[in-house]
Amino acid sequence: MALASALAADRRAKYGRCFWNVVGSAEKYPGLYARYQQDVIEPRREIIRGVLRGVESGELRADLEFEVAVAMLVGPFSVKTPRNRLPAGYPEAVVDTLLRGVSAG
Repeated sequence: MALASALAADRRAKYGRCFWNVVGSAEKYPGLYARYQQDVIEPRREIIRGVLRGVESGELRADLEFEVAVAMLVGPFSVKTPRNRLPAGYPEAVVDTLLRGVSAG
């Protein structure tokens, strides 16, 4: 939950706003985007991968696809534009939905 809250807080930080500028310029400046991916995005994804290592302890499914889980955790914080405020409880809802899934069964 702390990780999701940190991702939500990053949206308000200066480098969170920088993300939108870099992504928006990715096609025109692919080198800049590659550098941002290498220096900012990948180190953060590595932290998230570490948090999701609950497979060894039995907390998470043995067949968990880590990269899919990482994308499912990070995606909800990057699809909304920086001007859109996240509603109260959004990080908790993201984690709850990720962990419980969306299946009714």
